[in-house]
Amino acid sequence: MEARLLNTVAIVDIDPSQAEEWFELVNGAYGASNDDWDAFSERLRATAGSAFGTAAEELLRYAADHGKIELISSLVADVRELSSAATGDGVLWDAVVQQFGKEWAGWDGSETGWAEFRDWTYTAANTQSPEMYAAAYEKLNPLNGLAPAERIAKLAELGLAVDVPVPADPAAESAALAEVIEEAMAEALKEVPGSEVLTAEEVAEIRAAIAEEIAYEAAL
Repeated sequence: MEARLLNTVAIVDIDPSQAEEWFELVNGAYGASNDDWDAFSERLRATAGSAFGTAAEELLRYAADHGKIELISSLVADVRELSSAATGDGVLWDAVVQQFGKEWAGWDGSETGWAEFRDWTYTAANTQSPEMYAAAYEKLNPLNGLAPAERIAKLAELGLAVDVPVPADPAAESAALAEVIEEAMAEALKEVPGSEVLTAEEVAEIRAAIAEEIAYEAAL
């Protein structure tokens, strides 16, 4: 769904239980407008009443800067999907991702960069609506205390276009290397006559030589 259409949900502060009634109101005003912006605006204001007066003004303010009647026409075409989205908790965050998520491809994974991109997202979301800012804060603020690998993975789960390799787990790498060394050690001892009577020091020397050889090959 287009970001600007999601914004028509994000910017209006209505109870999710009223979403269907609200979009029926918008649809009715559009149907009576004959594709005329002024006629639509007048009709929407006249029918909004006290229940939807604020929502009507917010929608008209946003639409005036984003296509006017053309935006409303697109909105009405997707009214069922938008009405459904308005009842979900994730619509505001979806709007954040669609509008600003691709910019996260420029983040290098650093702590400094994290603070910069996080705060930029807060600011950009707030220019759309306080509700969108709140959604961004709710998703991103808990990530402040995470380790880099966890944060990168979580941001990707949230839909942001992060393009940073997840840092390797040192403990997992160490365990994998130890397993490789032990496998190579077992093969090497098969080739050593009398290996069963080698002293602990001799076995340790063979293991160290194998580890050094593996490290050298990995560095090539």
